[in-house]
Amino acid sequence: MRLKIIFITAVLTFVSYTLTFAQDASPEIMSVRGSPKIMKRDSGSWISCAPAMAVSNGDRIRTAANEAVDIVFLADKTNVIGIAENSDVVIVHGKTPCSIELLNGEVLALMRNIPKGSSFEIRTPAGISGARGTGWGSKTDGETAIFSSYENAIYVKGINRDGSVMEGELTVSEGFRAVVDKFERPERLEQISRADIDRWNGFRQEVIGRSPEIAKEAATSTPEKATEKRIETPTESAAEERAEKTAGAIEERAGRTIEKTQSIIEQAESTIDRSYSRLDRIAKEETQIERLEAKKQDIQETRDISQIAAKEEAREPIESKTTSVSDASGISGDTSGGTINKGE
Repeated sequence: MRLKIIFITAVLTFVSYTLTFAQDASPEIMSVRGSPKIMKRDSGSWISCAPAMAVSNGDRIRTAANEAVDIVFLADKTNVIGIAENSDVVIVHGKTPCSIELLNGEVLALMRNIPKGSSFEIRTPAGISGARGTGWGSKTDGETAIFSSYENAIYVKGINRDGSVMEGELTVSEGFRAVVDKFERPERLEQISRADIDRWNGFRQEVIGRSPEIAKEAATSTPEKATEKRIETPTESAAEERAEKTAGAIEERAGRTIEKTQSIIEQAESTIDRSYSRLDRIAKEETQIERLEAKKQDIQETRDISQIAAKEEAREPIESKTTSVSDASGISGDTSGGTINKGE
């Protein structure tokens, strides 16, 4: 009985700790550069961002040129995102502890301690990136998104035209980035540039310098997560492996494009064949009409000739009868005269 009570107490303590952790998970602004603005949900007005300001679900943050905002997530404050200049971001609470919607611009994320079984996601109009503890960057102009993996690996998903998430995901290893066009499946991988790596390392050091929690976590973490870590460009073997995968993905995509093009060509050829067939029928019908018109003309001419002939034939008996009557009258007169002469 005592063991049962101890077990129940332990469970309740764990649940209580979990709930407390979730309640304390509201993000807040860690630091600002310049005068970035935030519009609190349903407020309809923009105000200046300030350190330690709480950020709630639905809040929107904008930065102009030479402005930036760093936001910490979860109770232990070891998870940070940096909103770069000329960016537009919406904070979203969902199935993940917290995520953001990057409408435009660039965000860098350093996730150190996400609860087990959870993930942090960055959604753009062109695709979604996420991780369960890593460092990566997301950039978009609204039509194309670039997701760069600076530490460990991230996953990338495409977005359908109706806003739903495509099935399946692309894994992007450290040192590479995925380039995703709007409404397209993620397939294209590229190596991260040296300049982008330097920017990431600079951001990482700034965050560690501003956050004692992250500095402590980095100092006590495994070597691959240590403060002095600097990611480098991938080795030749890794680059070759990624190049082969990229080439395979491009080849597969090209194959699908060729198939679609071939299908379009076949449909066009079928349409052309039907058009030619229709033109042949029209030509035959026109030829038949011309023949019928010619035949009609012949019949009309024959009918006219027949009518003329009939009239001629009808006229001949009348003329012949008139001539006979005239001849008969002359004979009778002569006979009469002869008879008279004889009497005399």
